[in-house]
Amino acid sequence: MMVRVLFIRHGMTKGNLRDARMAIDLHKGNVKIEEVPQLKVQLAESDGPGELAGDTALSDLGLSEAKLLAEYWAPILDGKAKDGHVHAFVSPMRRCLQTADPIVTALGLNATILPSIMEVHGLCDPTDFKYLTGHIIPKSRTNAAAATQEWREYHWKRVGLSRQQIERDFPWSSGGLSALPREEGWYRGGFETPLAIQHRIQAGLAWIKDLAHQYDENDVVILVSHGDTIWRLLSGTLGMEAGIEHNIQNTSVSSIVVHRNGACALDFINRTPHLVAAENDNRNISYYEFMNIKKRKPRSGKQVNLSKVYRSQEAHLDNFYSKL
Repeated sequence: MMVRVLFIRHGMTKGNLRDARMAIDLHKGNVKIEEVPQLKVQLAESDGPGELAGDTALSDLGLSEAKLLAEYWAPILDGKAKDGHVHAFVSPMRRCLQTADPIVTALGLNATILPSIMEVHGLCDPTDFKYLTGHIIPKSRTNAAAATQEWREYHWKRVGLSRQQIERDFPWSSGGLSALPREEGWYRGGFETPLAIQHRIQAGLAWIKDLAHQYDENDVVILVSHGDTIWRLLSGTLGMEAGIEHNIQNTSVSSIVVHRNGACALDFINRTPHLVAAENDNRNISYYEFMNIKKRKPRSGKQVNLSKVYRSQEAHLDNFYSKL
């Protein structure tokens, strides 16, 4: 028994675009590294929230990417979705809700809002971010104990969309909302500590490895999340080092298979065929059907499950090798 999990990163945000421009300026020497925190605060004040300072929205490019994602993947997943074999979970951060909207709507799904797949470090109100980068972090360089105490005692503002806003703007969000504040931002405010991040990711890994017990054979689970969170979950399920440098692209799709015994295998990572102007993508479509991501067409005659044959052969070889 197995299910397939599709990890989808959100589309390009205004914060992503600003960070890209800032990286170019750093490379050219136009900006000094120590100037970056304050510059991010200034940009957030003038151009809206960034990735860290506030709940950033998709850029126009990101909205277009989300639309293209739905146009490509909805026909692939439509058959299974109509049979009730596609399940969606979405981070409550605005950029993920906006990314999920076109594909969840096209598939006619009800999705669950899942705070545990939010971005690493959480959210921070822009004014809190300004205080953090302008006061607490500089103090930590000279008096770490005092800065730590101030961090713990600081009254962080709630941030993010409220349950009422999510229900209004994303009517497909039927699950997970009861745990969110009705009128206040869903996130408590203040960045996660490394230990809190570790605990959240470990809980996420345990949940993913249990999905094959929750759903039917060959069901598809969609997770719309964030680059660092996706990488930590992917690397964790596959036994890879999470600290390896990665580049999970905006609206890219990565796929793993999760078996009932908790074993996981990688299908593919970081695919963005919807962003390529290709007239004919039959090769990829055929692959998705072969892997049973796309509902297979009925075939006459006796069907042989080659994956079971291969797994049996691998088990035999593993047993043989262990005795050498």
